[in-house]
Amino acid sequence: MPGAGVGLEPLHGLVEYLLQSRHRIGVVAVGRRAVFLGSAALTAVLTMALRKTLPQHAPTTSLPYHHVLRSIARLVRTHPVLMRRGLHRAAMFGAFFVGGAAGSQLGSVVHHAGDWSALTVLGAALPLAALLYRAFERRTRASVGAGR
Repeated sequence: MPGAGVGLEPLHGLVEYLLQSRHRIGVVAVGRRAVFLGSAALTAVLTMALRKTLPQHAPTTSLPYHHVLRSIARLVRTHPVLMRRGLHRAAMFGAFFVGGAAGSQLGSVVHHAGDWSALTVLGAALPLAALLYRAFERRTRASVGAGR
């Protein structure tokens, strides 16, 4: 299905970044403050670059915002796939935060044990495993669909 994975791939990158960020900060010899200041400077530069390169879009409707919000309910009633997709994304959102809370607890245990390397390897392995599963799932769907 075209577009089925839109939003999943960026999520994998975000999860991997979050899990490895503490390890990377610890490896950098200049200290945490310099890393965060460098991050802030890079964010400012990217913001300015994107502001100049992204196209400007003017609103295409003169409807008040509350009318536009009400129209979403009508769209969901007339197109059930929107409800399914919305519930799927809500479940992903919840799983992400539950996983974050569990990861925070695991990180605390690992931190007190004194070794971030195991958690970093796990943090890199899980998104990779999810991407491999996704690729295998697509290949399986394609071969099943071709056999019909």
